[in-house]
Amino acid sequence: MRKDDKTLLLQFIALTGMFINPVDDRNVVSYIHGYEAGTKHRCDFTRLTKQLLTDKYKITYSNDGWPGQVTRLAKKLSLNWVIVFKRTALEILADERNGGLDKAMSAILKKRIV
Repeated sequence: MRKDDKTLLLQFIALTGMFINPVDDRNVVSYIHGYEAGTKHRCDFTRLTKQLLTDKYKITYSNDGWPGQVTRLAKKLSLNWVIVFKRTALEILADERNGGLDKAMSAILKKRIV
């Protein structure tokens, strides 16, 4: 995943309501798919999401795709779909195998956490 992709996705996660309204599973999925299409699929976020949910959380991939995996994990954890999406997305973006977060990316999150 390119640095620009990670930065934009971090902004999307931190400030979701500025990008989509209402903030719900359908709009999140539409935004992510549209973003990936706009990058001509150079951003492989959905593949990484599928892989994380399958490998770490043991959530099977099915015909409902990665959004269905998030739904099943949200049900398992008794959490809202958007919260589970954001948590898994942050895991993917911060993963050292994907290059981790640089100082600018960390600053985006720090502003929202503090």
